[in-house]
Amino acid sequence: MNRTRLEVDPMPDMPPRSRESFPSRYRNRWYARQRYGALADWYAGYYWQGDPLADDAVQALQAMGRGRGLRMFRETVERGGDPAGLPGAARRLLDVSRTLPDWVDRDKMRLGARTYQRLGVSSSLILSSFSLMNGYRSSAGVKPLVWTGQLDRMAPRRLAETGRFVVETIQEDGLLPGHAGWKITLHVRLMHAVVRQALRRSPEWRAADWGMPINQADMAGTVIEFSSLMLRGARQIGFQFTREEADAVMHLWCVSGWLSGVDPALLEHLSDERRAWHIAEMIDQIQPPADDDSVALAQALRGIFGAFALSPFDRWMAPLLQRYHDGLVWTFNAPEVASALEIPNRRWTTAVRGVSRVIRSTERLRRNLPGANRLWAAAGNRMLRDHIELLLEAREPDFVPRRVKGGDQRAVA
Repeated sequence: MNRTRLEVDPMPDMPPRSRESFPSRYRNRWYARQRYGALADWYAGYYWQGDPLADDAVQALQAMGRGRGLRMFRETVERGGDPAGLPGAARRLLDVSRTLPDWVDRDKMRLGARTYQRLGVSSSLILSSFSLMNGYRSSAGVKPLVWTGQLDRMAPRRLAETGRFVVETIQEDGLLPGHAGWKITLHVRLMHAVVRQALRRSPEWRAADWGMPINQADMAGTVIEFSSLMLRGARQIGFQFTREEADAVMHLWCVSGWLSGVDPALLEHLSDERRAWHIAEMIDQIQPPADDDSVALAQALRGIFGAFALSPFDRWMAPLLQRYHDGLVWTFNAPEVASALEIPNRRWTTAVRGVSRVIRSTERLRRNLPGANRLWAAAGNRMLRDHIELLLEAREPDFVPRRVKGGDQRAVA
């Protein structure tokens, strides 16, 4: 990504481990320490950390017998019932999740939700061409996806499920306890813990190279992808936000991150767009380069337009949409990222610039029309929800991985 260096004070305490004990995925250490100070080692220490609250809950639930505990937890979350039948570790996870921390500002969350809704289906394109593609550049970060077959073999379905997660998160009050976004986030958190446990048991998981599966550092990176990268990508193609709106979007996704199990110390760095971008810049510098798995994921993601083409018109449009999507990848990401992922059609950045001019004109109208913010939010929300409903084909997501390479398949049952 093309970024301007931002001077931000690092967190004052912990690197959690010594400099010699980082996984090998932590690249360019000398440079990172010179440029980012203590922040670099502090962040890299999180490569070793999982989500203790969810990990303990999964261990206790799986001890109840194959699938029984996980089903009970899901039913308790969905119905809002008494968790008395669940083991203590699972009850603790629910109890913590049902009480939002004091720093949560509900009005700010609502503004962040409405602001995000204005993007409509464009948010899905930005997510896939910027947030996900940029994440795929890390050969270490993609390993849990590859080992669970989440996007290389089931790209259309998993992208639709991610879309459902986003749609419910950006509803006003969607992340409040008992609401759909809250429920989905808890399900995803638990499934991440299931996968983490299965991968840790696999003799093929190279912890010395990759760290903990689905670790805190990568979880924080996901928050950045949904918030800071989304805002920056949207601005690049013509969308406009006030400072208050951008801050509200960051706040909304910090609440999502907290509910997902991200360490509050990391979230403190992600609560401000400027500081989050500084972290994102650093992450780019210390990640290992793309490998064959990265390319496979990127190409699978490119193929979703053909997979969703049901009618003759859809099949005619699919190649055009794929090329436009390629143009977005080249627009949002640094050239070396798009090249490493073997993305063609660089010339389609011209089409992106043309569409961006239309978006800018529409944004000028919105800013000068009384009541347009809510109107745009309602329309964008409806379009995005309809789009995701179409992709899901009336099959609601369960976020359960179907396989784990080299792992105990009973762990994901």
